[in-house]
Order: sequence, then C-alpha cells, then structure tokens
Amino acid sequence: MRELSRCRGWGLGVYVACLVLGAGAAVILVAAAADLAERGSGTETLAQHYFAALEAKDLQAALDAIDPEFRKQATPFVESNLGNTYRVTGVAVRHTSVVARLGGAPAGPVEVTVFLDITQRENGFQWQAGPRVPVVQRDGRLYLARPPLEPAEDYDQRA
Repeated sequence: MRELSRCRGWGLGVYVACLVLGAGAAVILVAAAADLAERGSGTETLAQHYFAALEAKDLQAALDAIDPEFRKQATPFVESNLGNTYRVTGVAVRHTSVVARLGGAPAGPVEVTVFLDITQRENGFQWQAGPRVPVVQRDGRLYLARPPLEPAEDYDQRA
C-alpha cells in the first residue's frame, strides 16, 4: 500500500514534465519554421544580394538594398566598393526579443551581421570583416539602414 501512494505523486510530475517538454518542442518547431521561411526572402538574402551586386559592379542593385532615405548619401561609399570580391561566410540576423514584442515593439529583424572574406580589386589584398548593420522596414520591404563596411560614426554624421 505504501508503495502505491508514492507512485501516485509521480503521475502529476510526469504529466507536468510531458507538458513542458511538449511546449518546448512546439516552440522549437515554430522557430525553425519561421527561420526557414525568412531565409529565402528576408534579411539573409538582402545582405547576400548586396554583396553580390558590389562584386558584379552593379551600383543600382547595391543601392536598392540600402534604405531609400539614405541612398544618395550612401552612393560614394558604395561606388568605392564596387568590383571587390566578397565571399559571404555567414549571416546572423537579430530579431526583436520576445520581451520587447510583449512591450509593443513590432516583430521582425532589427540587425544583420555579415561575415565576409574580401579581396580588394586594386591590389589583391585580402581581409575579413563582420559588419553589423541595422535593418529597417519601409512599405513592407526590408532595407539595410546603411552600407555594410561603412564606419557607423561616419554614416551617423552624414545622416
């Protein structure tokens, strides 16, 4: 009899543990699905297209990735980076936190970090960079707030 009473207490604990495990699995599945959906059309693609345009010497395509409000200011910097070789080795996207969303902030990406191997066109000098750039949304479309690799303080002074 005594053994049976100890097992009854486990029933609730096992039930709660299963609920927590199930909720955790659901969160992981939803996050994975959202990540996969964003990869094809979102921030990662935007960053990759920007550097592909620079490498292809396509000024307009590169500028199309930049916030329309700052394209004119960004043009000289973007022009100076055309023709280099850019190998994107990784992209990290930071999204609005759950806590911020509960406080009323809109969901979505707020920043992108692009990890690059760069070879300069003039002298073949190679270097690596990991610029972190804010992301903005205008009329339902994502843009880079400024050109990656441009020093933020220089950009802030012009803006």
